[in-house]
Amino acid sequence: MRARPATPADADLLLAWRNDPDTIAWSRSPDPVSQPEHLRWLAAVLADADRRLLIIESDGPVGTVRFDREGDAWEVSITVAPACRGRGLAGPLLACAEATLEGGASLVAWVHQGNAPSLALFERAGYRRVRAEGEWQRWEKRFAIFDYDAELRRYASRLTSSVHIGPSDDVLDIGCGAGQTTRAAASLARSALGVDISPAMVAAARSRAVELGNVHFELADAQNFPFPDNHFSLAISRFGTMFFADPVAAFTNIGRALRPGAQFVQLVWQAADRQEWVREIRGTLGPSEAGAEAFSLAEPSTVDSLLTATGFADVTVTEVAEPVWYGPDPAAAVEAASALRMVGPQADRLYDVMAAHAKPDGVWFDSRAWLVRAVRA
Repeated sequence: MRARPATPADADLLLAWRNDPDTIAWSRSPDPVSQPEHLRWLAAVLADADRRLLIIESDGPVGTVRFDREGDAWEVSITVAPACRGRGLAGPLLACAEATLEGGASLVAWVHQGNAPSLALFERAGYRRVRAEGEWQRWEKRFAIFDYDAELRRYASRLTSSVHIGPSDDVLDIGCGAGQTTRAAASLARSALGVDISPAMVAAARSRAVELGNVHFELADAQNFPFPDNHFSLAISRFGTMFFADPVAAFTNIGRALRPGAQFVQLVWQAADRQEWVREIRGTLGPSEAGAEAFSLAEPSTVDSLLTATGFADVTVTEVAEPVWYGPDPAAAVEAASALRMVGPQADRLYDVMAAHAKPDGVWFDSRAWLVRAVRA
């Protein structure tokens, strides 16, 4: 699925969905809407920065989600296209829309007490019922996706500056997240493909690249995705290759997709004990094995052996050290750590740590990585 902003060209489609009898039955405005009234409403919504109207597509439009600013929260309204109901699309549709909200947000939904499918939808999506007003129930959720692009901004520039991309290049981005590095590559290349296993990340990546015609994103596992053979002239990855269950299968598959002589350039974390952000958080909250897979390629000899065994040559490993950003202030940094599931219920104990690392431009921790280059043999 992908989310895109609605446009005036969607007016007829949105009106048909709005006036569908099943939609009206559970609407807070239960009367049909005329076309002139609808067009005035749509023009007002599209012109209002505090309202976001999205069309969700999957081989064509499958529904719409609207976010309306309510104080410091967003009120969410969702409609699944009548022809698409009964196919289990409401949950993915809602997740796709939520992924377009950068950082974190408080979300609010009003659901009629008799609308059992919608009540179940919001409960499954992590909302909690907070009160009832007549026949309507208010559900709330604190939504956060970690902003990896902000955290890794220094590393993103190091990665893109380490490769030469020209107008004849076709670039593959492994573990693309929200697509920052993929879009950067696409701005210079003939084409760029980003792959990631996170539905929320891929939805965000697609929504942020609507205007780019040469960039595409796939919800896919690079271990087994059927990339075209010998197609890409370059593969890149910003901390996206450490999490493979079967790294041999993954690197073999990536190599198969590259042309002979193509480079594979990736950033991977050095050992956990070399990361200030790991030492500080674990020093405050106690030891944890959570996230250990992030350091699976921390040993250069391991990376060299894996790449050599899977059809790569000329492997080089170079140290790179840059700070990582956790938020504009200590409270936001604690929330970011919570979004990463690094903290849990002891979040209040971490505030002083974040405050100690606060600078005028946010909360920063030192980190160390390896820049790994290899050539497809």
